[in-house]
Amino acid sequence: MVCLDTSTAIDFLSGHKASVELINSYEAKGETLTTTVVTVHELLKTAAEKKRVEIETFLDKFYIYPMTENAARQSAQLYRSLEASGKMINEMDILITGIAMANNESLVASDKDFRSTGYDRLRIIEK
Repeated sequence: MVCLDTSTAIDFLSGHKASVELINSYEAKGETLTTTVVTVHELLKTAAEKKRVEIETFLDKFYIYPMTENAARQSAQLYRSLEASGKMINEMDILITGIAMANNESLVASDKDFRSTGYDRLRIIEK
């Protein structure tokens, strides 16, 4: 299984070649695609009605990880670590990483800021 962050989902929906090819390859291998409730929120919060239908159809292919107590604790620890190191990133990205960590899930992102997390199951898609 592989968990996609918001930037990867947006790139796929926008037709970005690397993201489309990667997601299609996971599907072809029969891998379960996952994402987080944070990504659902980020994708839908400002989408126009027509785009929301496309996003909902896209999300139907995914298992959506919830925010659990364990994920909240992982996220909080990551936040403190990033703050102490002076390498703070977007808080939504911290939540996404914490959820992936809590579920021992590989995380695919196209946002290079995720590298600051030090998460060992991270894959960055180059743009």
